[in-house]
Amino acid sequence: MKRRLLSTILSLLLFSAVSIYVITLAQGNRIDDNGVVTNTSILRVNSSPTDVSIYINDVEVSKNENRVEWLTPGITKVTLKKDGYRDWERIVNLRSGVVEDIVAQLSPVRVLFEKTTDSRVDKIYVPDNSEYLYYLIKDSKEVEDIGIWRLGLNRGFLNFSNNTPSQIIKLDSEFIKKLDDYSISVSNNNNNLIIDLKTTKELYYLNISTSTLTKLNDTLGFYPDKFSWFQNSEGLILLSNNLLSYYELSSKSLSVIEYNSLKTSSIFANNSQALYYYRKDLNKIFEYSNKQAAEVLDLEDLIELDDSVNNIYISRDENEIILLKTNSKYIFIDLDKSFTRVFDFNYELVDISPNFLNLLFKQEDNKYLSIKFEETVGNSKTYTDFESSFDINLDTLFVKYTPNGNSIMILSSNDNETKSLWISDYDGLNLNEVISQEYIIDLNTYITINGKSSYILLDDRTSDTESNGVYNVYKYILGVD
Repeated sequence: MKRRLLSTILSLLLFSAVSIYVITLAQGNRIDDNGVVTNTSILRVNSSPTDVSIYINDVEVSKNENRVEWLTPGITKVTLKKDGYRDWERIVNLRSGVVEDIVAQLSPVRVLFEKTTDSRVDKIYVPDNSEYLYYLIKDSKEVEDIGIWRLGLNRGFLNFSNNTPSQIIKLDSEFIKKLDDYSISVSNNNNNLIIDLKTTKELYYLNISTSTLTKLNDTLGFYPDKFSWFQNSEGLILLSNNLLSYYELSSKSLSVIEYNSLKTSSIFANNSQALYYYRKDLNKIFEYSNKQAAEVLDLEDLIELDDSVNNIYISRDENEIILLKTNSKYIFIDLDKSFTRVFDFNYELVDISPNFLNLLFKQEDNKYLSIKFEETVGNSKTYTDFESSFDINLDTLFVKYTPNGNSIMILSSNDNETKSLWISDYDGLNLNEVISQEYIIDLNTYITINGKSSYILLDDRTSDTESNGVYNVYKYILGVD
């Protein structure tokens, strides 16, 4: 009887010890050889390419999928390596019991490229969703080639297209004569596009599925100062003088959003689903939805009487996140979380990442300021922001975020009429030249969302010195797994 009782007690003690051990490990802790419980951290690595070797403080470590576990909290050097790529390195502060995420874009030592068009391309355009690259040909030996074309960029699991260019509309010689100063705006669903002829002040709407081209001036009765796609590309937001309106393409109806009685241009911003505008006389922000306007934010406690909003920015992906620019500051607002963050400076805003959680400012000359927002650990209703200042000692033509928002893309000018493309982390670290001294023509340089390819309009003298003045689209391979 006593033996059975003792056996039961030992079993319970063993079960308790094992349970405590398992719970300790599950909480991200470890037990050393002396039985002392030590808190640990986890590092989650999101990299392109994905198959990289990971070094912690210069020592290679193993990983479980993309996680490195049982790490000692504190300041840690992380290095990612892969043959054919430059090493990526960052110092991170690992926190006890917290999964630390890093996002890394490794740069190839040697960049491969291929010519994707064989014609005289005039301009290229890529819409926000990054499904297609659009380009216009207005001069060609083959008359049939003159018009607007598009090229599929991303081949998904259910996309069986061969990614060869296809012409979506032919343009006659009379229309081509008007293409002096023009731009093209493609809808997010890739069903429609607008051709804006700035010299003649004409606006044309193209239904891509039917190849029907319509002059909107005849329907609207005016040429707008500004336009943008709205309601999932079912219509357009139009600004003309002090009138802000919505034009529905299917019904050809025009609805007034705001008539600015102060005789000043409306201050607004919209993405495909939401529109916000500022009423200076009321010092309030309004949202326009379902052809009705409603107040969403009173700025009385945020903006002094002698200050006012002069610009609004809205996230491409998140309808509830906006950024206000006043005469003296920037105000980051998440309406859904009722979160506000004021930045008391007046630097030049260079770019905002598509998810709106990275802001890039130019402080002076070549000095930049990066602000990164992350949800506060343990409190999804607030953000913590991290500021990083860095220099870009290049003759920059543009500095902007890549479509995935994890990296910065820099186009620089060289002394010999060529340009170079550089990529860095969001805060300027790991800056590398990926395309060197090419005759880049169009500043609409594009990098795919996965960061593995770049599409650029080049002068063909890049590969054939006798082809000066002939422009084509080239694809540069930046990474493969």
